[in-house]
Amino acid sequence: MVDIKADKHSLADQLGSFVEKHGVEEAGKLLSRFLLVLAHSAEVKEIEFTDHIGRVMIEPTSVPEAAKH
Repeated sequence: MVDIKADKHSLADQLGSFVEKHGVEEAGKLLSRFLLVLAHSAEVKEIEFTDHIGRVMIEPTSVPEAAKH
């Protein structure tokens, strides 16, 4: 059985290290690209992620040629 709590903690630690090494702007670009790929994979015009501390709405403005199938 996969321990999702441990996986989330590990990912959060890795992202924290990335921010320390490369800065907030680069981390934001990386996360933005990842969330846009999720929206594209779900084949939706927009996708929303909600947590107890906030909400993030992703609305792709275009799909790069390399991502089109």
